[in-house]
Amino acid sequence: MVMDRIWLLVCGLIAASGAAIFWYTAGENGALVLNSAVLIGLAFENKALKKKLKGYESK
Repeated sequence: MVMDRIWLLVCGLIAASGAAIFWYTAGENGALVLNSAVLIGLAFENKALKKKLKGYESK
């Protein structure tokens, strides 16, 4: 139980540090970077789902 709390704090510190580093380096363009990453991720997911759908259509 205590180790779970310690690991939760460690993970929280790592996530907070990562977020702080991201926003410090990205600056005012942080939202643009995040939106671009999401858009690229959605495009790859869409391509994979289209390929999967074609497999179902051919059956």
